[in-house]
Amino acid sequence: MSVVDLLKYVRTLPPSERILVVTHVNADPDAVATALVVREVLAALGFNAVACFPGGISRVSRDLLERLGINYESSCECRARYVVVCDASNEAVLGEAAACLAGAAGVMIIDHHEAGSLAGRASVAVIEPGEPAATTLAVELAQAAEVRLSPQLASLALGGILYDTKRFMAASPRTLRAAAWLLESGGQYEQALPKPEEELDYSERVARLKAAQRAVLVDVCGHIVAVSEVTAYEASAARALVSLGADLSLIHISEPTRPY
Repeated sequence: MSVVDLLKYVRTLPPSERILVVTHVNADPDAVATALVVREVLAALGFNAVACFPGGISRVSRDLLERLGINYESSCECRARYVVVCDASNEAVLGEAAACLAGAAGVMIIDHHEAGSLAGRASVAVIEPGEPAATTLAVELAQAAEVRLSPQLASLALGGILYDTKRFMAASPRTLRAAAWLLESGGQYEQALPKPEEELDYSERVARLKAAQRAVLVDVCGHIVAVSEVTAYEASAARALVSLGADLSLIHISEPTRPY
């Protein structure tokens, strides 16, 4: 399904309906940007949209929001009949927010991972595994709904894209079109730039090291393919393996046994 299908579904919901927008635990800039852009679109359409960041957001995300002067509130109370899941494909990565899906009248998904356990219970699922950043899909939703973003939110969305694409190294045509629209909306590239890799937060550095520790190397026609497994920060882990010398990295997202 496309963001247009999602928009059509949303417009059939009762006016002023409370909608919970959730991400995976320890939300990175891509997850945070996706959720806040989706919340902005829903609010512009007249809904009572609430963001939920289970377990809080990552330090990189906090730094980016502080730099842009964006304040946010997170409430994971299951008092919404409808839930939008952003940048997540499995219930296991939703933490406390997973309980909110049980009694939901409708579940919507905006994600760029391979379809997981959430896809089967979604009323509408916009899942694009080939898209490097989930934020791109949220931006397309804003465009389809004709919702203009503030310069600060446009910069945040640009930061989410830059973070998951490693400054456009993994960009697609859709990525670049979304980025151009964000810049035209007042987004500031310099403010959106993620911090250098050495300033990544503790849990992300652990995920990268675990990915390297667990990596299995496969020779495919002279190309080195690194296959590994993590419970979070899969995009960052994949980039780390490529930076270590792999031509291609494949990361499987496993169910977490405990927080990093």
